[in-house]
Amino acid sequence: MTLRAPCFFSPRYWSNCWEVFEPGRNEFYDMEFPECEAGGEIRFSKDGWVLMSPEGGGPLYFFNPGTHEKHQLPPVTSSFSSACCCFTAPPTSPDCCIFGIVGDTNCETEFALFKVKDEEWDSTWLNNCTHRFWPSRSPPLFHNGVYYLLDWKDVKIMTFDPAESRWLPLCDDDDDEIDEIKACFMVQVEGEIWGVFAGDRREEVEVGKLEVSEGRWKKVESLGDKCLYVSCKGCFAERCGEDSERANKIYFHGKSGVVFCLSTGLYHYLDAATFIQPFGRPGFPYNTSGAWVNV
Repeated sequence: MTLRAPCFFSPRYWSNCWEVFEPGRNEFYDMEFPECEAGGEIRFSKDGWVLMSPEGGGPLYFFNPGTHEKHQLPPVTSSFSSACCCFTAPPTSPDCCIFGIVGDTNCETEFALFKVKDEEWDSTWLNNCTHRFWPSRSPPLFHNGVYYLLDWKDVKIMTFDPAESRWLPLCDDDDDEIDEIKACFMVQVEGEIWGVFAGDRREEVEVGKLEVSEGRWKKVESLGDKCLYVSCKGCFAERCGEDSERANKIYFHGKSGVVFCLSTGLYHYLDAATFIQPFGRPGFPYNTSGAWVNV
């Protein structure tokens, strides 16, 4: 079967068969990927590729679900924490780097960095006594040479500059309006960093644009002719035209594909106009193992 981008991929825990959801067809089906180990986990997705970790540990590898290409990586000394890893470009590019948190204490955070032209990982411990970090489900985002990491507790942004090995806060002010965020994601949109926020106290999802120079989020009222695909393992934006049915919508995941429409302020299943519960409420189908991939 020819895949129609984008697709939501969710590996099965017991086999190398993945569940695939195509919103264009509104279809779920299973697809076998013999190149991947059974029970593997998606760590991050970007540019049609996914970064995978085998069940029980072992070296990471790149996999392209569209072409079935696989690129093996050297072993890293420690496993990545939660969703805190990303890569900057496809593994076929000399600019490809993999970055993530592999250790975290009250006093220090350990970052691992790997370039495709290297033979081993580079690991750095940085002191963070004055900037306690609580990693969100959103993976890091690489923008203008700097890695941005989202803190779910206070919706702050922490940055890591590999050129200077600096770990600095960007948004470091408390904001009562976003204290109860339960899900927050960063998306790169035409050279800007946007945030998608949802929580217990919100019937709606909110979108904000990061004003890097000011260190604050500015609310985005409409996506215009764009839609966002959001998951714990990777996010991206797509320009689809203002007359498109996908315009001004955020695609999540779930039993029948969950969408939030900024025009109506409601969640919907893709196969019905049914309102469902917001993030953090019982019954929201929250998939933390899968990822949107633009195959």
